[in-house]
Amino acid sequence: MSANILETLSKVPKAELHVHLEGTVLPKTLLELSRRHGVTPDSPVQLPDGRSMQLPPETGAALPKLSNFKDFIRYYLRISDLIRTADDVAFVADEYVSRCIEENIKYIECYFSPTTYAYLGRNPDELFSGLVAGQTAAERRGIRLKWIFDVVRNTSRNGMDTLALANQARAVGVEVVAIGLAGDETIGEPKQFAQGFREARASGYKVLAHSGEAGSAEQMMELQEQLNPERIGHALPVLENCLLVEKLKSGKIVLELCPWSNVALGFKTFENHPIADMFAANLPVVICSDDPGIFGKTLTDNYLFAYERGVPLNSLLSAAERSLANAAG
Repeated sequence: MSANILETLSKVPKAELHVHLEGTVLPKTLLELSRRHGVTPDSPVQLPDGRSMQLPPETGAALPKLSNFKDFIRYYLRISDLIRTADDVAFVADEYVSRCIEENIKYIECYFSPTTYAYLGRNPDELFSGLVAGQTAAERRGIRLKWIFDVVRNTSRNGMDTLALANQARAVGVEVVAIGLAGDETIGEPKQFAQGFREARASGYKVLAHSGEAGSAEQMMELQEQLNPERIGHALPVLENCLLVEKLKSGKIVLELCPWSNVALGFKTFENHPIADMFAANLPVVICSDDPGIFGKTLTDNYLFAYERGVPLNSLLSAAERSLANAAG
């Protein structure tokens, strides 16, 4: 790969449409959050239900070693546990925005999980203040930062709790542009969230969903029929179902591809990831990073992944344009 390709993909204007606030946290940021709250990075995470989650002793010293999805969740909760104040939220957002400037990312839609923090006993208004501070600071630096409040499948029965928190956040100036569905695809069925998502759409939010990360093409089809999201994150098995492909194309549903995330979590390998075939099928795709601070892979790295798998440069430049054109905000 030539240096010119790397520079081109780094410098092309683009949007990041699928990234989680907690997932932007680098080890050095985790160390600073730990210092602020007087804990060591590997100290156990005490959950409200009495459980204690143990972390390996090297936590915070380098990128985490993830053997399975449970390792990822444990590390993710370590980060969530250390985001406790408005200053913490603003600090994490600003650290991430600084890196986005280097990649010429002009617009960000960042996932935030309000029900996770409610479960951890955090004051929502305190955290919302941090979200406002983060988006305001980003604007001053030339980047538009908006928020997606996600319904976590394993902490929400129907999504109405997330919608209520999104409305509460909007009332104090948080620029929430979408409601998304995330979490373990094996928990619950899309139909249980249908009413909440209809109400979200009626309230002016875009509707998004993670699907096809660990789930099947049939599960993707069911989700599309029940929730009709504007964008779907991951969508790995989409090409296994011709009817689903046609539905997505006709509905102009954009697919958010996060290839390095899929490899890091063991859902795919570099060699068998379908990203090149998805581009070749002319699906409306964009490239995203998901959790760049945890996986150590930037948005540009994910573009490079696609290029190294054979996606033509002009297709990647079109995907960058598509990312800006399909922002929810």
